[in-house]
Amino acid sequence: MPLSITYIEDGGIIVRGEGLLTGSEIKEVNDIIYESPEKIERLLYQLVDFTDVSDISISNAEVEKLAIQDIRAFKVDKLVKSLFTCHCEEPSDEAIS
Repeated sequence: MPLSITYIEDGGIIVRGEGLLTGSEIKEVNDIIYESPEKIERLLYQLVDFTDVSDISISNAEVEKLAIQDIRAFKVDKLVKSLFTCHCEEPSDEAIS
């Protein structure tokens, strides 16, 4: 799997990605992170490092599912913080339309 989860002793996690990612792979990781309300309550923060990701293949429906997961987690624990880092290029005109 091109995604890994590292649990930090202080209650946070680091999610690292590499290569080509798909929406279903990201959802699988979210399923693990948000497995139960108790697990969410113990989570203080998540750092998501996509600097080694070459591309993400994801549909609008998959983005919506990921957003729903995050909204549900936020309802359990409003104090969870997330930080994303990636190497981003300016999108092409085709990607924007």
